[in-house]
Parts: sequence; structure tokens; C-alpha cells
Amino acid sequence: MLRRLAVLIAALVLATPAGAVTRFVSPTGSGTACTSGSPCSMTQANSVAAPGDVISMASGSYSVSPNPTGSGTAGNPIEYRGDPNNWSGVVFSSLTGINSQDNIVFRYFTVNSTNAAGMRLDGQLDNWRIAGVIVRGDLLIGGYNNGTIESCYVMPPLVGGTLGHNYLSFGGQACPINGGGAIANTVLRQNNFYLRSEAGHQYCFSADPIVKFYGAMKTNLTLSRNRFLIVMGPGSDGGSKRGYYLAEMDDSHFDHNMWMVKDSANTCTYGSGCITSRIRDHFNRNVFDTDTLWTEGSGAPNYLSSQGEPNDRTTEGDSKWINCYFYNKNGGNWEFSWGARDDSLINSVFVSDSHRAENAVVRVPSVAADGGFFMDHCTVADYSDPSIAFVNGPPVEITSNSSSSSPVTVTNNIFYRQMTTTGSNTAAEWITLAGSRTYTVNNNLFFYRAGIGRSIYGSWNGGGGALSNPGTGSTWTTASGKDANSKYGSPRFADSTFATFNPTLTASSAAIGMGTFGTDAGARQFSVQSDFTPPAAITTLGYTGSSVSGSTATMTLLWYTVGDDDLVGTAANQDLRWSTAPITSGNFASATAITGLPSPQVAGTLQVKTVTGMPLNQNLYFAIRATDEVGNVGAISNVIVVQQASAPLVTGSSVCQ
Repeated sequence: MLRRLAVLIAALVLATPAGAVTRFVSPTGSGTACTSGSPCSMTQANSVAAPGDVISMASGSYSVSPNPTGSGTAGNPIEYRGDPNNWSGVVFSSLTGINSQDNIVFRYFTVNSTNAAGMRLDGQLDNWRIAGVIVRGDLLIGGYNNGTIESCYVMPPLVGGTLGHNYLSFGGQACPINGGGAIANTVLRQNNFYLRSEAGHQYCFSADPIVKFYGAMKTNLTLSRNRFLIVMGPGSDGGSKRGYYLAEMDDSHFDHNMWMVKDSANTCTYGSGCITSRIRDHFNRNVFDTDTLWTEGSGAPNYLSSQGEPNDRTTEGDSKWINCYFYNKNGGNWEFSWGARDDSLINSVFVSDSHRAENAVVRVPSVAADGGFFMDHCTVADYSDPSIAFVNGPPVEITSNSSSSSPVTVTNNIFYRQMTTTGSNTAAEWITLAGSRTYTVNNNLFFYRAGIGRSIYGSWNGGGGALSNPGTGSTWTTASGKDANSKYGSPRFADSTFATFNPTLTASSAAIGMGTFGTDAGARQFSVQSDFTPPAAITTLGYTGSSVSGSTATMTLLWYTVGDDDLVGTAANQDLRWSTAPITSGNFASATAITGLPSPQVAGTLQVKTVTGMPLNQNLYFAIRATDEVGNVGAISNVIVVQQASAPLVTGSSVCQ
């Protein structure tokens, strides 16, 4: 036992370099001591930082970036650390030039650029961790292996008092960053990414994506509970505007992420500067689980093709979308534009109010000859506006026109169409089945307000297409042998309103129990949150002094408001608290709440609160934070301390006796 303990102690000693120290820096530091009593400059700390060192950064604005001349080692990174209770305390105007250092940690500081420079990490970086960092501007990362990025905020810069443009890029693309390379075994967790495009701001080409996971290969990435808001300002592209582009990705996992692409004008018509999102170009064995993909003002297709272009489409595919929610408002459709190859849509919901006639809400124009397609327990709801000529296609279109040993399965789905007008071939489903592959198409529920006879527009083995009902004896079932257990009927959703759609089935739904093994057709309901950007942190909390009356004190606090989404709009609530101990993000909820606050006003408004009944003879700490209407909580503000005076002496008393 003693020998084993000695070995363990020796291992721990070896794990931490003997010379590892905490080096203290400040914006006005000088000399070489780098101690708490005599902090040095960032330049000095960068030059001497060694594996295991912590560079403790005092609050203030720095003109030199954290950029060590060397790297840390595995288990002993070089860490640059700001104030964990005030991420806005340490500020850099930009952070660039890092391109070869490994084993680095960045925590608790802000990059506040006024020209979108932001944070740009170039080259191939290994074993990094970035946490609790706020970036106003670009976040551009080349190679990034075995790393994490968590609890960070990326937001547009403020340029002349208004929001500017910014980009998010991972993967070593030569433009806009130089060098870089492949990314593997990296985790992005619980980050808030707010990106914005403005007219004339594209780094590479006119349709340059605002969020880019493409370039070099990415393998075994995990994206968990991140929130992406991508806003296209008017005129930000002359042609197709690409919101996010996910490509060159293998064996990666996405869960509980929110992807929102929004045209700020919401006036797009198809083919005229419309937004697209693209998940395609070598996209292999990736899984989306409980992600929300939300588009407003698109009009253009959102691509899901896992097959790549153009040289190799034989080793790609087999990606899955499970428990996902797809929502298009004044948007386009979801399309496997280069075909499906063993891809799956499972227990997912698709809701759309507009799409092109030939594109459907969900469109699979071809199933690969060497692959199949699987769609099970999904709900597709089509709310197309009949006054728009190009939006009268079906909710679902699937075409398989080649022989293959891989099956096509379309089972237990609900295809729902609110539209009451019809065309020559409009239907709730448009399906073409041909060749000798195996098909399982059954137990689907169809509903089309135009009438029961317009459920399926299908063709089988080269035969002409025709409108038909599902079920035994129908034209479609007789010709194809499919959909014998499918039927026409109302799903009776809990909420069939487009804006608040809820696919939960009510007691009288025709979908209940009609699926295979007695399951309900369609997808279950899951939580969908469209507003995912929290208010910004209030950084202007202050006070105008205090007065003493009897045994208590009164003071006036003031601050400038922040917005509902970062610095835009009006927050729903503000939470101001006090304590006799320093307040941190960890103990904020246990501090004493101050009631009677003024209602939040539009961002940038000065607000005042007079606080009475405060105790004497001790320091008092105050902090505030804002929340929005759906419960997104902003970070806590700067913490102020009010040094309290003692109670006044009683009249007539004597200090000396």
C-alpha cells in the first residue's frame, strides 16, 4: 500500500512542472516580477509563460493579446484567466496571430472589436479549452483538435453605436483565414453564437456563408446545446445568402442545438437574394438528435444531402435526424438536393408555410442506387399560401428510380396539408417507386383539406402517375402493393395553428394506434424555443452615494438597460440583488432581491432605483441581471461595493469621559 501511495505521489509531482507559477499581469504592468504586488505587462508574461503557468489578468483594457511564445503540455496547459465573476472585466480590442501553440486555456475575458476582427486562431491548434469568453466580432478557427469551446458568447460588434457584421468559421478554410487544418475530437457546448451579415460584407465571395463548418475534414465533433442566431441584413448578398454551411464532417454528433436563420427584412421571394442553409458535401454518419432548425424569410431550399460533390458520392451518407424540429416561416423547403444515401428522418416534425411547387416541404429527388432512405414516425405539416404561384407542391416528395439492395422505408408518418385549393397533381404525398429494390411504404396517415381523393400522387415501376387514396382497394395500393394499412383522416393536433403548431395528438385523432405494432402515427411533441438569445450583461451599475437615517442607510443605484436579444429590444425583467458578501454568478440567486424595480425600457435607457433600509457598519455588494420573456438569463452585471458609514452618535453623548 505504501509503495503504491509513493508511486501516486511521484506521478502527481511529475504531472505539475516544478516551475509552474501564477503570473500576474495588468494593463499598466511593468518589470519582470509578475507578482500580485508588482504585476508585469502582457508582453512580459507572454515571453516567459511556461507549461502549467496561470496568467492572472487584472481588469482593464489591454493593447497586447494573450499569445505565449511557446506551448503548454498535456495536463499542464498555459492558462490565461480573467475574473470568473466579471467576464467583461478584461478586454482586448482583438485577438489574432495565434497559429502554432498547443495546450492553451482562455477563460473569463472579452474581445470587443469595432471592425469585426474578433478572435482569430490560425493554424493547427491541439488540446485547447476556451470557456467563459465573450467575443464581439468574428470567431475564426483553423485546426482545433481535442479541444473544447463552452459557455462562450459570440456577438456582432458595435460599429458607430449600431450592430455590425461578424462570421463564425471552423475548419481551416483558406479564406478568410490562412492555414489551419483538420478538426477532430472537439466539443462545442452551451455556447451562444449571434452572427449578422450586412450589405457589402463577404470575405470570400458573394454568397459566403456566415457560419462555416467546412474546408478541412472534421471528425468526431460534438455540438451540444449551442444556440445559433444568424441574421441577414437587407442587401447583405446580391444572390443566394448562405446562413450556415456544414460539410466535410464524419461521425459527429449534434444534440439539443438551435439553428435559426433569419432575413431581417423577411421579404425574400424565391431566387432573389434568399437565405439558404446547407448540410451537404461529404457528410457521413452524422447524427442530429433533438436539434431545432428554424428559418424565417428564406424562400430558398435548405439542403440536407449527405452525399458529396462531385468526385465521390459512394462513401458518404448514413446520416440521421432524430427528434428534430424543422420550421420554415416565409421560408423554403428541406431538400436532399443531391439525393439520399442511407439517410434517416426519425420522429421529426416539419412545418412550413411556403415552398416551391417542385420542391415540397420535404423533398428527396433521388434515392441513391447504392443506398436507401428511411422516414419513420415523422409529421409534415404544409401551410402553403395558395395565392403564391410557386407553393402548391406536396408536403413530401420522394423519388426512387433505380434498382438497389438498399431498402426505402416510409412508415408511420403523418402528411398534413391545410391548403384547400388543388392543381392537376397536387397531393399530400408525391412518390415515385421504380426498380427492384425493397420498399416498405405503409401505416401512414394522409390529410388534405381539398379532399380524400388527393392523398397520394404516385407512380410504380414506370407506370404513369395518378391521384389516389391509400388503403386496400385504392388505385395506388392495387398498382404498387403499398399503403394497404395507410388511411386518410384528420390527425387532430393539439394545436394546428401554423405559428404555434403542436403535433401532439388529441383523443379523437385518426393517427392513434394506426402505426406498426399499435403505435401512433406521427412524431411526438418536444420543446421548441425560437428565442434563444439572452439579454446582454449590464456593465454600468453604479450608485450616487448613501445617506444614514437612524440605524439604516439609503442609496440610489443606477444603470443603463440592455435588450431582449443581447443589446437589441427590451428585456422582460431585471433582477437586482444585494449581499454583505461579494456577489458572484454562483451565489447571485442566494443574495437578497430588491423589489419595486422600474419596468425595463428599450436598451440604452438610464434607470434609477432608490434602496432604503440597508444595514450599517459593513460593506454592501450589489449586482443586477436581465431576463427575456422566455426565460433566457443574461450574465450578472459588474458588482459594485458600497462602503457603509457607522450610525450617527446620539445627541449629548461624549466621546471622552
